[in-house]
Amino acid sequence: MENCRSTGQQPIPEGDTIFDYAAKVGIPHDILLLHWQEFKARYSEEGAKHQKDWRAVYRNSVRGNWYKLWRMDGNGARALTNLGEQAKRAHTKESA
Repeated sequence: MENCRSTGQQPIPEGDTIFDYAAKVGIPHDILLLHWQEFKARYSEEGAKHQKDWRAVYRNSVRGNWYKLWRMDGNGARALTNLGEQAKRAHTKESA
């Protein structure tokens, strides 16, 4: 993340394949953003494991819904789980 800041790069570039994946499977942008906030928070904690290719780790975390932030409802739409609602509240308070 520091390298991105110092070089002016986006952490997840606009053309990253995760955006195509999210569109294909129906993960809305707001949920993808929430997942990013949670991913960033967990990997920014002191003692967190450093990854050589953290963008690939992020893609894997979205594909696997590692944090269980969303679920598919009976109509195929994505909705936040209890953990998703909790993360939303936590990240809303952090950004306030």
